[in-house]
Amino acid sequence: GRAKSGAVVISAKTKGDIIPVGIKYGQKSLWRRNIDVYYGEPITNQQLSITDNSKTELKAASKLLMEKISELLGDEDSDKCC
Repeated sequence: GRAKSGAVVISAKTKGDIIPVGIKYGQKSLWRRNIDVYYGEPITNQQLSITDNSKTELKAASKLLMEKISELLGDEDSDKCC
């Protein structure tokens, strides 16, 4: 999906790290669907490189987060995510 800056904004304000999480939905059967959840290595606040909360910095940090999530899910088109 498209990158949204919510997690990055919270990280910037709290100086906290982000754990990327990817969710894959399996085939639906009757009433249920299998769901796989993948957790990545934490992205430190320093790796996000946010110093002044500018729109450019937040967008770059969001792109980094989405790239990490795409890697977790094995998406070949991770550069198209943002």
